[in-house]
Amino acid sequence: MRSAFLRRSVALSTLLLCCASASFAANDWYAGIGVTGADVGLDESRPGLSVGVGRVWSLPGLPLDLGFAGEYVQKAGNQSRLFYPSDGTPAVGDEEIRLHYLQPAVSLGYTWARLPVAPRLYLGAAMALKLSESWTRPVEDGQEVLFYDDYDLSLQFGVTFSLARVGLDLRWSHGVINQLNEIETEFPSEKSVDPLPGVDAAEDGAKISHWSAGVFYRF
Repeated sequence: MRSAFLRRSVALSTLLLCCASASFAANDWYAGIGVTGADVGLDESRPGLSVGVGRVWSLPGLPLDLGFAGEYVQKAGNQSRLFYPSDGTPAVGDEEIRLHYLQPAVSLGYTWARLPVAPRLYLGAAMALKLSESWTRPVEDGQEVLFYDDYDLSLQFGVTFSLARVGLDLRWSHGVINQLNEIETEFPSEKSVDPLPGVDAAEDGAKISHWSAGVFYRF
């Protein structure tokens, strides 16, 4: 119920923002693609993909602009743990998580238009709506001990560099809502003794932060 309400709220906000665009001086649309690296609360990070479209409007009478983007974003990580296969012999293996998000975002920026690469510094916020959560495991032991929430809200800081119609976007984001949840298993030894010395355990209640680097084309 809560997830459905959030999706309707985001859709309404997007519609209102698009309707308000008539009051701004229109700039070019853009489309971009990039790579991401995320801290999802697991032992290691894994690269992901981001694809999106957006637009930036100049604010009349101000040296600032308002940006809106809609993105598909992957956030991935890897965790080493003990697996308990059907034969009863514990085995060490890696499980990889890949989170798929639809991510609308807004930003407020300032562009140094007189410089050769027209850098734009921006601050913003994004609502990440989880489309799916896929785990890859070496052994299916029936112990799905970790899962992630269906939505997240993140703060963003980034900079873009443009040359003609091509540009580079560098961004860092940090979530403000706890994402990673851990289910208690029937194997208490995992809690009482560290089964994998030197490997960081999954961080229950972790917030997700990630960076992204991509290229875009204005049209």
